[in-house]
Amino acid sequence: NLIAHKDCKDVVSKDFYLSKINKITEANTPLAKMNSVEPGAAVSSVDDEIIPACDFELAFPMKSESNSLIGIIVLSEKRAKTRFTIEDIDLLSTIASRAASAIERINLHEELIKERLETERLEELNELKSLFVSTVSHDLKTPLTSIKLFSEILQNKKDIPEDKMKEYLQIIEGESDRLTRLINNVLDFAKIEKGIKEYKFEEVSLNSVVNDVLVMMEYQFRIKKIELTKSLAENEKLINGDKDAIAEALINLLSNAIKYSDGNRTISIATFYKDEHYCISVEDHGIGIKESELKNIFIPYFRSEDQLTKSESGTGLGLSIVKHIMNAHNGKIDITSIWQKGSTFTLRFPVGGKNEKDINN
Repeated sequence: NLIAHKDCKDVVSKDFYLSKINKITEANTPLAKMNSVEPGAAVSSVDDEIIPACDFELAFPMKSESNSLIGIIVLSEKRAKTRFTIEDIDLLSTIASRAASAIERINLHEELIKERLETERLEELNELKSLFVSTVSHDLKTPLTSIKLFSEILQNKKDIPEDKMKEYLQIIEGESDRLTRLINNVLDFAKIEKGIKEYKFEEVSLNSVVNDVLVMMEYQFRIKKIELTKSLAENEKLINGDKDAIAEALINLLSNAIKYSDGNRTISIATFYKDEHYCISVEDHGIGIKESELKNIFIPYFRSEDQLTKSESGTGLGLSIVKHIMNAHNGKIDITSIWQKGSTFTLRFPVGGKNEKDINN
């Protein structure tokens, strides 16, 4: 959008010319200072004051096929100090016309490329959303099946031993919690996409969040036979945060750790203070993440192409939600992962974080 010339006092913007040379949009002939061209040349007269920044003698409008202005070619006086001839003007008019056609073809080509890329992006997004709907449907069906099965047992079977009844009720409660978490992820991501996700900040104990989440997920640890180790910071200080959102981030990390634990089913969770941040870490000894995929794991709907990972169902939304939550807290996520060795995710909350009670993100 800039036009420069070796004789210019300044580099002048294209917008300047368009605002000053209004009649270029109507002109079908070059604009010229009449004393700069020989008599009989097919030009229109232009006021000497139109372009005060540069000493130009001629201006050739570059028109598209639809007669819209796409550029201007401007010339200063000849070095020989002679006038522009009719032949000069004819040649330059041809150059301007061909240059305009070339620019128009380039612009059209760029538009076609953009349209193709947009079409491909939309097709890819539709495929991802179709996969997402299919995955969510499957993930919803699994806990619903368990809830229905054990509800029917409790309803129809007589003389169920008390210990069995307690076990069935725990299963129903655990599957209901799992169903709630899945639905919450979908609803929260919808709010994030629309830009209406809200966070309510208050004083929060990370130790308290960890303990509450572990109680909520006790059923998941038990049915997956997970050995859990916990190490909580002593003399803990409160942070400014959204307790429910932090719990949701932790639940997503623990859910992934459970899902991708293979063989060594040990998960460690800890809170601690480091480098002026209060932290929660979740460590597993499962599948791990390939180094080439680490940069993509926070992208919505992203699923690894590796068969070990693809065998586990999931929406691909959990980590993108965790990322949004940490951004809202001015926090960070540290990741260390070794393929087929395990991963450690650390949520880092800054000391003296946001003090606002209501934050919209």
